Amino acid sequence: MPDRSDIRMPTMAIAAMLAVAGVAIGAPVRIDDAADSDAAPPPAFTDAERRDRLREEAFARLRETMLPEAVDAATLETWAREVGFSDEGLALLAAIDANYREAWRRAELGGGAAIRNRLEATYRFDDRIERIEPVPTPELLELLAAREQLVDRIATAEDALFREFEALADPMRRAALADIRHERRQRVLRRPERLPGATVDLVDLLAEESVDVSAIPGGSGLVDRYRRRHAEALEARFREGLAIDREEAELHVEIGPAWELLESPEDAAEIAETLRDLERRRLELDVPMRALNRDALLELRPALAEADGRRVQRRYQALTYPEFFRDEGRFDALLANPALDAVLDDARRGAVEVVRDETFRDLQRSSLLSMELADALVPVETLPDPLARAEAQMLIGLRLIEIGEQRRARLDAAARDLRNLLPTESGDAAASIETFLAEHESLRRAAAFRRDRLAEAAAALRTMSLAPPIAADPIDDAAVDDAPGSSDAP
Repeated sequence: MPDRSDIRMPTMAIAAMLAVAGVAIGAPVRIDDAADSDAAPPPAFTDAERRDRLREEAFARLRETMLPEAVDAATLETWAREVGFSDEGLALLAAIDANYREAWRRAELGGGAAIRNRLEATYRFDDRIERIEPVPTPELLELLAAREQLVDRIATAEDALFREFEALADPMRRAALADIRHERRQRVLRRPERLPGATVDLVDLLAEESVDVSAIPGGSGLVDRYRRRHAEALEARFREGLAIDREEAELHVEIGPAWELLESPEDAAEIAETLRDLERRRLELDVPMRALNRDALLELRPALAEADGRRVQRRYQALTYPEFFRDEGRFDALLANPALDAVLDDARRGAVEVVRDETFRDLQRSSLLSMELADALVPVETLPDPLARAEAQMLIGLRLIEIGEQRRARLDAAARDLRNLLPTESGDAAASIETFLAEHESLRRAAAFRRDRLAEAAAALRTMSLAPPIAADPIDDAAVDDAPGSSDAP
């Protein structure tokens, strides 16, 4: 399951660049707009009470991340039944549990206690940004070392646990055991996302969308490859993230506060560059996870039934790039309008389904390009040359606007097809389509303004730059030229 307990937004420059391109990655997405109007209103809190609650919740999430809990006996029994333990195997479960508890106790006496005793001293809740922040002292360095030690000792304890499970599991249910083991390791290696969707597990997502991978030709092999790569990426993300945290803490412990003023200009510039590099590395931690999921989805999608593939891809998009695909949400709302269904007969409903399926099929490739561009913004954000950084951001912003316009053109064509399917007297259904087209016309005018201003700014920056201009866009020109809907672009 995705760990979205402590998502940090992209850095301000990335967010600003995406806003210029017409999106707002990381903006909150409401999921309760359709809540029962008769429900009791939420309790009102004073600002102080709200901050106290936020602090308590933030520290609770921190403890859950830093101090994974042992698997309890009831969960072990559930796992044993899921993987097909025989009656004889179930009879051994008490001994397996006892061995595991002892191994966990040894792990806890080491790293666990050292972490628990230092949490309050090493992290504070910043009221200004309403987020937990580390306090750089030698205590923080001790805590980070203890966390790595704890994770390693948990791995030793749980490797032994799963070896015993493998020996007693039904051979036909080894895949279920592999899923359990992978999910458990994800829990132990939990690390907050810096980019939405970095902790999405595509296999879990398929299960949530009721897609039976075993029924897909080659599906089991694909899942096995994905699990192996995901486990490797998960481990690398944790280890590299911990190394970054440690390097940053060591640097701040060494330089102390107000280093910008107290260090020489040369040393301050070097420190600032080191901190930028650490931030770049931290942001880039999440990109391989998103790329792995995107590539696996691309490989899997052709093997899925059309409806399943569309549902899985759109669910992944919603988790990972929520603000890039609001256009599809608007089209969904148009299709779900009760007024539309009320005026359609069976034949027209069938035609509407054809329009829907063809539209989302055509949008698939541009969806993948949008995801690639979003990920391309991350390393660009920390380019050392400010002119090169701004120019690259603007090039990506221009491309995002272009793809957005292509997508809107395709959706407009679909809306007009829907309008042509309506009976003569369609009232609210026809009005909803006209509203959809009018909203897109407003979006088109706004995008044209942003495109022109971005192009002007990019040209001015290119003139200012002493370095040669960027020779190529981050994404191949031909890829966008081939994107669905490009022939419909205004």
